[in-house]
Amino acid sequence: MSMIQPVANGLRTDHPVPGLPFINDERLLLDNPDAIERTGP
Repeated sequence: MSMIQPVANGLRTDHPVPGLPFINDERLLLDNPDAIERTGP
């Protein structure tokens, strides 16, 4: 099982990860996990 690694901090990130860039995540529907998964690579 692989661990999920964050690639950026969002404007709505509760606990930012030091060293990662910030992105505007206002367009992501955080209440819809399938939509978030589709925005990945």
